[in-house]
Amino acid sequence: MNLHNQLIYKTNKECDLSFKYTNPSSRHNERDFSGIPLIMHSNGTVCWEATDYLLHRYDLKQTIAKNTLEKYARNLSRIVSFLDYSGLSFNTLVDSDLNLLVEYLQNPKFSKNKSISANNQINKTLYILFKVLIFLQKEGRVTKNKISTSLEIRADINVEEITFAPKGSHIKRSAYNHPTLLPSQNSAKRRPITESAIIKMHEAIFSFTENEFIQQRWANLLQTMESTGARESEIANLRISSVNQALNDIKNHKTPRLAVITLKGGNIGSIRKIPVTKEYINDLNQFILFVRNPKLVEASIEHDFIFITNKGVPMTGKRIYDHFKEVRDETDLKGSDASPHLFRNKFITKHVRKRLKSLLEKHGNYKTGIESFVIKKVKQLTGHKSDSSIWPYVDDLMYEFDSFKKIEEEILALDSRNIKERQMRRLLAKAKGLKTIQAKAKVIDELLSI
Repeated sequence: MNLHNQLIYKTNKECDLSFKYTNPSSRHNERDFSGIPLIMHSNGTVCWEATDYLLHRYDLKQTIAKNTLEKYARNLSRIVSFLDYSGLSFNTLVDSDLNLLVEYLQNPKFSKNKSISANNQINKTLYILFKVLIFLQKEGRVTKNKISTSLEIRADINVEEITFAPKGSHIKRSAYNHPTLLPSQNSAKRRPITESAIIKMHEAIFSFTENEFIQQRWANLLQTMESTGARESEIANLRISSVNQALNDIKNHKTPRLAVITLKGGNIGSIRKIPVTKEYINDLNQFILFVRNPKLVEASIEHDFIFITNKGVPMTGKRIYDHFKEVRDETDLKGSDASPHLFRNKFITKHVRKRLKSLLEKHGNYKTGIESFVIKKVKQLTGHKSDSSIWPYVDDLMYEFDSFKKIEEEILALDSRNIKERQMRRLLAKAKGLKTIQAKAKVIDELLSI
């Protein structure tokens, strides 16, 4: 894609996520490029080699998640920063320069948060550099012998391309061997967030701020993370219409289900309906009616998003993540103890444990993969390639046969008790900062009502 002559706007020195091509080529329309990062040199000019590679990645898969593009952009930005610092370019790089790149990435002085990059992160950056060079060589924008993936052909940079199938998968992936690559580190196993950590995160908001709007929003954000297992970006995208549908379920004496749009992975864009408790939906609706809506009236703004800033505009997934970190800093918890993703881990663990336990108790054989057997057989009959295409049918029928109905009721009953406990904990934490007898009496009344 030779797009060097396109107009640009809103650029900064690293990567601007509001960047668009205002005059795109005939192959694309303007909307296609919305939100694609722009990689800049330290002097403020566009690094077209890195930016065009990012566009190439997007061109290969236009359903690629925005946060995945951002991860590529951050790695590319660090590579470009190194080239600028060292007085090098993609066209002048040689094998020995990669050792300098590793030293640069290991130096906290050149890191935005002043920390040393982990080995796995450095290797990921090197992989991206290899891919950029291969792309630029195919495009004729670096010398013909800049990089070689064959042991028989020597070049300025020499890597060995290998293929492997990860454990438990039959799909082969490619990787690179190069002397500069560091020993890989086993990532720590991520456990679900603990009950004590959840309680601390609920209570911390009262030392973080006295703003009642932020306190109320925080309580509903945390409860949404726990009740739905949704990603931050998916929570930011939650609409009032979804809550109204769940309220309608309650009205019709059904288990309320909250519609969440999947924003990552192979099922991107699909809607999943998550069973939630009546208490959670009613609390969320109260927040919308008496906390959120007045803010929008005050700001003269109209939209359907549930979670908003003080100014009434929709929160982004990144803002939810950053706010989580801000409140966590009020506690003694580390990132490994409490993060939005650990709520997702808790949600998945809870549902898998209950459902797996039911299957094992019913069939008494740990080697009987009933779910895999059903999926495999149905795939043969329908010609489906992906397990994910069959799973919704299996789950719906299990529910219809009452296999999981009791389990769902048990999970929601536990969630209901947890919601009440969270409410009581927040009220007790709030009471610590109250000074008047009247204010404390009001908290006691609220506790009694729960």
